[in-house]
Amino acid sequence: MEITRRQALRTTGLLSGAVLLGSTALGTQTPANASESGWRWCQKCEGLWFSNGSGRGICMAGPGVGHSTENSGYYTMLAIGEEIGASQPGWSRCQACQGLYYSGAGRSGSCAATLSGSGGHYQAKSGYSLEYAGQNDAQEHRQPGWRWCDKCELLWFGARATFAGNHLWNGAARDQCPRDVLGHRYYDYNANYRVPHVGLAA
Repeated sequence: MEITRRQALRTTGLLSGAVLLGSTALGTQTPANASESGWRWCQKCEGLWFSNGSGRGICMAGPGVGHSTENSGYYTMLAIGEEIGASQPGWSRCQACQGLYYSGAGRSGSCAATLSGSGGHYQAKSGYSLEYAGQNDAQEHRQPGWRWCDKCELLWFGARATFAGNHLWNGAARDQCPRDVLGHRYYDYNANYRVPHVGLAA
C-alpha cells in the first residue's frame, strides 16, 4: 500500500503546523515516462542532481561552480510504474538548481538559484517516483539512506550526516539547505528512500 507524504504528516499530527511555501512554479515541464540516467550525488550539498543538462546547476554549498560529481556513482530516476515494491510518486527536477525535489504536496520549497533560497524550485520535469528502502536494497542495486528535507523539499543523502537536534551537521558546512543556514532537516517520520545506483558509493 502506497503511503503519501500527506498521510504520513497527518499520522504524526504535524500537518496542521506545516508551513506552505507557495505553489509549485511551473516551467516547460515534461512528464517522466521512462527511467532516466544521468543523475549524480553532490558531495558538497549532499543533493541528487541531474548532470545531463546544460551546466552543473546551482549548489548551495558553493563555491560558484555548480554541483560536484567527485566521488559520485551513477544514479537512475524511475518513472511511475517502474518501481520495485512500495514507492512514492510526486518528485520533480528543478530547472534552475537541477536538484530532485518533492512537488507532490503543491509546495515549491526553496531553490539555491534564488537569492538566499527565498524563491521556490522551477519545475522542469515531473513524474519521478522514489522507492522506500527495504531488505533487498543491495540485491536490487539500490542505495538506501536518502532523505527528504521538509524546508527546501530536496532529496539529500543522509547516511553520512550527523545531527544537531533535527538539523544536518556535516563538519563546517552547515549551509547545505537553501532555506537557511541550519542545514537540511530530518524527522523520524521522514521516509528512508533508495535510488538505483552503480559505480562509486556516495
